[in-house]
Amino acid sequence: MFMAEVRACRRFLISKNFCERFPVPTFKDAVVPANGQAITISNGKLNVPDHPVLPFIEGDGTGPDIWKASVRVFDAAVDKAFKGKKKIAWMEVFAGEKSFNKYQSWLHEDTVPAFQHFSWASRAH
Repeated sequence: MFMAEVRACRRFLISKNFCERFPVPTFKDAVVPANGQAITISNGKLNVPDHPVLPFIEGDGTGPDIWKASVRVFDAAVDKAFKGKKKIAWMEVFAGEKSFNKYQSWLHEDTVPAFQHFSWASRAH
């Protein structure tokens, strides 16, 4: 159910050009990569910078193992497709058991604003 809510939120944000109108939120615990920039949306079209910030949730259970393998594939694909010109700036955000164990919250307060501002997110299963 959580990912369906994220997709609905993303559709809404695209329709409202959210990223163009709002500055980077102040995060309590999440760290925005210094070299990263937000993906923006202008007139319904994605504008992807050379170092887009992509929030991710590592996941619980097998999630960490899946994430370690997945991120290598994602990075290799981007490197090959763009010949080293573009590189993803990964930003970890928290939900689920890892979030609860670390912050006593199943959905950390930084997670949804990160999804909203950076326009894209990934979650290991």
